[in-house]
Amino acid sequence: MHGASFERMDGVISVISGYTGGDKKDPSYKEVSAGDSGHVEAVQVLYDPSQVGYKELLEVFWMNIDPTDAEGQFVDRGKQYRSAIFYLDEEQKRLAESSRERLAES
Repeated sequence: MHGASFERMDGVISVISGYTGGDKKDPSYKEVSAGDSGHVEAVQVLYDPSQVGYKELLEVFWMNIDPTDAEGQFVDRGKQYRSAIFYLDEEQKRLAESSRERLAES
C-alpha cells in the first residue's frame, strides 16, 4: 500500500515506506520486489491520536487495498505485496480484526 492516502490525513505525522519480515538484512528494493528476500513492503504510520484515531486509519487502509486478493495488490503481484496490518498492542489488534470482520460481512 502506498502511504499517500495517509499523508493527506490531519493528525498523521509521518509515513515511512520500507520492508518487514524476511531473512536478509537490509535487502535492496530489487530483491524485495522480485520476491527473493521474504520481506513484504510496508508503511509505518506515525500519528497523533488526539487528532486522528486508529479506526480512521484502518478505514483508509481498507479503502486502498483489495482485501479479497491474497496474491498481491492491483498491479503489484506476489507474496511481497500481500496485505497485512502490523499492530503495536492488543487494542490495535482487536480494532484491526473487528474492522476486517465488518468488511467481510458487508
